Amino acid sequence: MWFSPLFHPLRSALGSRRSGLLHPDAPFHRGLPSDSDAVAQHVLLVDDADWKEALVSVHAVWHRGRLSMEKPRALLFDLDGTLIDSFDGIVQIFLEVLGEMGVTGASADDVRPMIGIPLEDCYAAFVPRARVGEAVERYRANYVGRMHDISPAYAGARELLEALRSVGVRTGVVSNKRGAAVREILARKGWTLDVILGEGEGIRAKPEPDLILAACERVGVKPDEAMYVGDSIFDARAALAAGVPFAGLTTGAHAADELDERATGLFSTLAHFSRALGFSSEPNVASTDR
Repeated sequence: MWFSPLFHPLRSALGSRRSGLLHPDAPFHRGLPSDSDAVAQHVLLVDDADWKEALVSVHAVWHRGRLSMEKPRALLFDLDGTLIDSFDGIVQIFLEVLGEMGVTGASADDVRPMIGIPLEDCYAAFVPRARVGEAVERYRANYVGRMHDISPAYAGARELLEALRSVGVRTGVVSNKRGAAVREILARKGWTLDVILGEGEGIRAKPEPDLILAACERVGVKPDEAMYVGDSIFDARAALAAGVPFAGLTTGAHAADELDERATGLFSTLAHFSRALGFSSEPNVASTDR
């Protein structure tokens, strides 16, 4: 099965930290092979950090039986915090704009959890409604000249997208970032995708399901034939509202405990997700993705 171990019918979470793999005697273990070597083929810890880190450092943390197929026909990805490591730059520019507008007291911790919803809604939490448009314009003016410098790809992103396409899986990016900016970032990286959708397309933004549903329609798959990969609760809500299975990455603003009830699987990095699909997570040494 191509997607094993991600789609192996696990109904379990974590096992003994001491063993370094899912322990067959753990109270939540259900129906897995009784010997630890067999279990290890399906779920492996990729590091032995503290318990919380171990929770999201497992290839497939758990499976809740929400998938009805062995191989999705399409994998759709969020952009910021999922394929590119852009959060620090986004927060910096966001706070700079608030400073320019005389707003003080906001911190990075205030802004990070909001990344992923429309920019207008983010600024509405900090400035009067009458000045939201001004804030958005200032942000976009600052962002355009710096977006490539603050948008490095996560390790293995290009390789994963290429591997998916090589086995016939349709790929796409569905983001609340402006569509024009998304396309420019992806073009600069030389990534080829089957669909790219963002804000400004005349489609309701996440957490509404419309962008994900539109992406499924454009690549010719039913919602339950796709999977959406993202890093925020807004991604999760949009995917579930669309009837699309959701894989959560903890590389963004929201932690495992915020994503776990909504996710088919949780992963600490894009590389871990890639390995769970059966692909190498090692980036091409010649890659110049930024």
